[in-house]
Amino acid sequence: MVESFLNWLTSEKKYSQHTIKSYKTDLESFKGYLSEDYSGLPLIEASKVQIKSWVMTLLNSGYSAVTVNRKLVALSTFYKYAIREGCLDVNPVDLVSRPKKPKRLAKFIDESTTSKIFDVSQFDGDFDGQRSRLIMELLYSTGIRVSELLGIAHGDVDEKRAELKVLGKGNKERHIPISRSLISLIGSFSALKTSEGFTTGALDFLLVTDKGKQLYPVFVARKVKAVLQAYANISGTNPHILRHTFATHLLNNGSDITSIKELMGHSSLASTTVYTHNSIDRLKDVYKHSHPRK
Repeated sequence: MVESFLNWLTSEKKYSQHTIKSYKTDLESFKGYLSEDYSGLPLIEASKVQIKSWVMTLLNSGYSAVTVNRKLVALSTFYKYAIREGCLDVNPVDLVSRPKKPKRLAKFIDESTTSKIFDVSQFDGDFDGQRSRLIMELLYSTGIRVSELLGIAHGDVDEKRAELKVLGKGNKERHIPISRSLISLIGSFSALKTSEGFTTGALDFLLVTDKGKQLYPVFVARKVKAVLQAYANISGTNPHILRHTFATHLLNNGSDITSIKELMGHSSLASTTVYTHNSIDRLKDVYKHSHPRK
């Protein structure tokens, strides 16, 4: 039946020869597993028990979740064909849970490198240089998203309360505490902005292009990349890395995860827990180098 299935993929489904060869290899792999572990049980008679067992064997052998899921797609397509031909009523692959891809750790910048990045001398004193500096400072010091950065107006900065108001996902407003040094930087930039001929009214955007228009995502990404690409040890130059760095540094310095959730505007704590993995790795490193019985 496997041969007729592969012919069907070629003639009717118009699959590429590369895909067909891959499907054939995966089916032969499962068939070989059934031969060894289930006394040669025919492919068409395999149930969720055998498929689940095969999946566990593959994972324990070092195959990634992505690779195993690809193999399951081949198997599932075969059983769909068998149902089409009237040989089966139910696709057994549908009864098996797919392996989950491991969560990717959030990339961040170490504290030593961060200090170098934000050294005043790294930024020119003109409008463009100070705009880049303020973009970087806002993203790192508050952990806001780029979309939130773009919408900041002068009136959103409350100097007396030392707070920044941003509009997050779902139009949810939140207030983020900001340092006096950041407030001072915003004030200096506003003064520079006025001297350049741009308006600085409460409703005017804090950060603007050279033509006085609202910033846009690609503009911010370009400015952040221009700063970060000078550091070879940084694994990415996307502006989001500054948000990840904000959260990771807070955790590493004793902040609780619930507070970080509120600061970042996450709707669920699950979104924030990705940063705990980085902190755990740091704790392991501290333990390794500090514990007397390491």
